[in-house]
Amino acid sequence: MHNSRKNTYHAPWTTRVASAFLTTVWFHTIQSWGFVPMHYSSRGVWGGTSVDSNRLSFRECGLSLNVAQQDIKTRESPEPPESEKVDKERTTNRASGDRAVVTRQRRHIARSHVRARDDATSSPSTYEVDVPVIESLLAERTKQWLLREYDIATEIRDQLKTLGVTVYDKERIWTTNPHRRNGWMESVPSVNNCNSVLQVLELHGRERGSMSPTDISFCWNQIAQIVMKDERERILYRGKEKHVLFQPLLDDTTKRMEKLGPKNIVAICHKLAKLVSFCGLDIDDQLWVGLEDQIMKLSPKFQTKEISSTVWALATAKRTSPAVWQKLADVILSKEINEFNSQGISNILWGFAKVRHGASRKLFDYIANAGTPLSTIIENEFSSQEIANTVWAYATINHRSPKLFEEIAKVTVEQLNDGEFYARELANIAWAYAKTGTRSPKLFDTIAEVAMSQDLLDNFNPQN
Repeated sequence: MHNSRKNTYHAPWTTRVASAFLTTVWFHTIQSWGFVPMHYSSRGVWGGTSVDSNRLSFRECGLSLNVAQQDIKTRESPEPPESEKVDKERTTNRASGDRAVVTRQRRHIARSHVRARDDATSSPSTYEVDVPVIESLLAERTKQWLLREYDIATEIRDQLKTLGVTVYDKERIWTTNPHRRNGWMESVPSVNNCNSVLQVLELHGRERGSMSPTDISFCWNQIAQIVMKDERERILYRGKEKHVLFQPLLDDTTKRMEKLGPKNIVAICHKLAKLVSFCGLDIDDQLWVGLEDQIMKLSPKFQTKEISSTVWALATAKRTSPAVWQKLADVILSKEINEFNSQGISNILWGFAKVRHGASRKLFDYIANAGTPLSTIIENEFSSQEIANTVWAYATINHRSPKLFEEIAKVTVEQLNDGEFYARELANIAWAYAKTGTRSPKLFDTIAEVAMSQDLLDNFNPQN
């Protein structure tokens, strides 16, 4: 049987492409004259495609060239499997999506940082910086980020932190106010300018409708700072008749309790405890119960500094809820001792000894037996007050720890020769060693010599 396909002539691909191109130019030309051949009015250029309009656009006719080229590629290369098509499509979509995200990020990061509008309202010690230097570093950081030199950009950010500058990339701002958390949110821009407790309370009365939970925390922080620094304010608000002025702020804090985050809870506890200590502020039990409930929920998220601050605050305010103290003890025991600094360890021991909670002994053993990490902290970080508080805490619950006391005695002798102790601290150290029956002749001899040589005996009161 004769095979007619062998004698079929196939024009070269260049001829087919040239023919398609000339056909497109010809069709466009006669279309511009307003004339369309009848056989193009109901079918596509290559046939088989229905056309709704009596006239085809140049774009539709221009597709003929693409169709011809695709037809050639199809003849030359086999059809890929369906699975490979799907995988390629997914990869392409994912890559294009990633590129879009990166493009948006790079476009966002390219915007220059500006100083927060309320940064100049902070105290002078927090905003006296060389602004041109800061802006130069920020510009260099942005440049390195766009060049994808992320390690260098991180180093520049760390350098800015050492200069006291915090950068918020999302809001594109920078600030020297360490208490700032919410970017452009400035519902209470003047709270740091209040110079008296009454000004803070009046500001809260005017603006509390627009205050955020963080602003409430700032109000308590400012009040505590004023009371601590100004003796007149401290004396003024010791009177019970003045405590009623705090009630609106106390009520507002209670209402917003569920919206307060871990940092706000710790900050409010700490400042309220200071007001209790300095002014004897009478705080209703409902507020403390609300704070303690939040501590129970959020304490696993606390940083080590926040844990020690909470322990100090609750002990100072004489809050003795067993469940809360047990929860705090469990959180502390889940941490490594080297995660705490010397002040944190001292505050924790002091707080648990102050309330004499049942978990104290297990916690005290855990700290005393920490080994090398604790020894390093005692040797390099412990101050005179932290030494005195630590040994006082062990003696208060009558918990002996000879090895710990021996290490503390060595550090104490070294620091005594530098004259770093007050009379009360020396008295507490001597009392703690005597109370626990820990012998340290060298320590007691050094205490006696320092007390005599530096005339500290004049500073001793009858209790010391």
